[in-house]
Amino acid sequence: MSKAPLPSRYPGAQPFETHQRHIFFGREKDIESLCRKVRQEPLTVLYSKSGLGKSSLLNAGVVPVIEEGGEYRTLRIRFNAFDKDAPVAAQLMPDVRCRKIIRGSEGNVSTFLDKLIPNEPTIWHDLKEQQLLALMAQPSNPQSPIYNPQSPTKLLLLFDQFEELFTYPPEAVLAFRKQLAEALYTPLPSRYWDMLELYGKDDCPLDEAQQVLLQRPLELRVVIAIRQDRMHLLGQLSDYLPSASKAWYELRPLNRQQARSAIIAPAALPGNFVSPPFQYEEAAIEMMLNFLTDDGTEPIESTQLQIVCNSIEMKVAAQSLPVIGPADVGDLEAIIENYYIEKIGTIGNEAEQLAARRLVEDGLVYEEEERRLSLYEGLILKSYGLSPDTLRKLVDSHLLRAEPSLQGGYTYELSHDTLVAPVLKAKAKRKEGERAEAEREATQRQAAELEALRQKAAAERQKAEEERALREKAEVNEQRARQRTRLAGIVSFIAVALAVWGWWSTIQARMAREEATTMADEAQKQKTEALHQKSEAEAAKLVADSNAHVAKQKTLEAEALAAEAKKQEAIAHQNLEEMQAAQEKELAAKISQYITAAHRMHEIGDKEMAKRTLDEAAKLAKGYPTLLQMINKARLK
Repeated sequence: MSKAPLPSRYPGAQPFETHQRHIFFGREKDIESLCRKVRQEPLTVLYSKSGLGKSSLLNAGVVPVIEEGGEYRTLRIRFNAFDKDAPVAAQLMPDVRCRKIIRGSEGNVSTFLDKLIPNEPTIWHDLKEQQLLALMAQPSNPQSPIYNPQSPTKLLLLFDQFEELFTYPPEAVLAFRKQLAEALYTPLPSRYWDMLELYGKDDCPLDEAQQVLLQRPLELRVVIAIRQDRMHLLGQLSDYLPSASKAWYELRPLNRQQARSAIIAPAALPGNFVSPPFQYEEAAIEMMLNFLTDDGTEPIESTQLQIVCNSIEMKVAAQSLPVIGPADVGDLEAIIENYYIEKIGTIGNEAEQLAARRLVEDGLVYEEEERRLSLYEGLILKSYGLSPDTLRKLVDSHLLRAEPSLQGGYTYELSHDTLVAPVLKAKAKRKEGERAEAEREATQRQAAELEALRQKAAAERQKAEEERALREKAEVNEQRARQRTRLAGIVSFIAVALAVWGWWSTIQARMAREEATTMADEAQKQKTEALHQKSEAEAAKLVADSNAHVAKQKTLEAEALAAEAKKQEAIAHQNLEEMQAAQEKELAAKISQYITAAHRMHEIGDKEMAKRTLDEAAKLAKGYPTLLQMINKARLK
């Protein structure tokens, strides 16, 4: 089981509690004066500016002093603000809340009051029951239940943040002030007298001792603590509580002597604290006081003093410093600034902390005038993305203070003016960090966009290279297809030439028959041969047409099958070689036929026709040296 943390000599921004009375210094005169006024006046109003320590004065000053005398029992009451958005039936009205705190854990009890009016729902009734319970506790004479001097019968009601009362509906405020006035100023309400008068002397439900106790005054005291800027609201109580505008006590800021005591005295106390006892050098104290008063121009705020001293105590605990000098005090402005950042750091995760900072730094401080602003709870939750739990954490950390709104609910503001400057510094750092982060993100985004463009350009270049390679391959294939087409054309031309030669041979044969009937058999033989050659020519023409069609189809296939260009290239090359070999062989046969035809024309005396036939053969044989040699030999013969 972990040990509880050791207490601090300085509570920081949070108010002092009753158990911390032994470290509460600097307000001795205020405690004495306020306690004297409480004993003298039934109703006392304690007021001051925000942050001067009203709650601390009541908790660690008035309550322990009053209770030490054994004369009063104190009850601290706070209404909390009315929530206009919540059902009225779900909220405790001020008189009901007050009665609940008066009754405490005992709840409804039974006393002889109930014999007259059973469980009357009034503040006077519940206070009277508490008095009767105290008077009858451990009676010295069981037959005569008169009060025990050791049991306090007087009650002191302390209403902290009393301005919250005025957030409730007017009828609720009226009910409360009427009941509180009755408890303060009426020893016994007339309705109880009326009930007693209904009974005769012999049938009265109360004995004489009980009737004495019934008529005993309550001896009630009330202290109302309220902010100075809300004092005007007390005018609403004047009809039933006129003393609320008379018995006032103002809590003023600490003077230098009081502040000196609040700094020095807790440090010297023996006991089990987070730090051992330590002392301050005079120069260190003056340095602190000059900071707290802004070189004598501002009043000293108790909260700021406690924050500074708490930070110094943590340094003492960490470094075991017996004496604090000016160098040990350090940068006091930084202490206040760090206090704000440290408190923010205790709130949830990073997202919650950022939302809290934006609320405080952007919404609750007017930067141009360096002053605090207030925002309504609903607006905060809607505009700054805070959850109610985060808002509660900010209040619990004493960075924010919840103030009751006269329209119901709460408004929130920085707990102290002390925090305005640190908040603005933190805001400037946050904004600078956000700007740097935005620039970094912009740089990263630009770099990513540039890299994406580079990758896109590289991909486009690669794609262009691939397309260029494909185009080149397609062009090569197309060129080869055109070569195949030209070869097919040559073959077709040869076929046509052969057809023409066949036609010419037929004519020559006919002329031969007419001129040389004696050579009929030979002519018939030549005719048959000519017809055979004509058939071959027609067949060659069909082959040429087919080859041309095939060539065209292969051209289309070459364009469609560009991705397989290498394979097609190898196949096409092999086919080309084979075709060229076949075509050369075929061309050689045709050239032989041309030579034979030329010889025959030469023999019949048509030398010119023979020469032209050999010239045509030479054209066909262009590019084929072997065939050209055959033609040249034929010329020589």
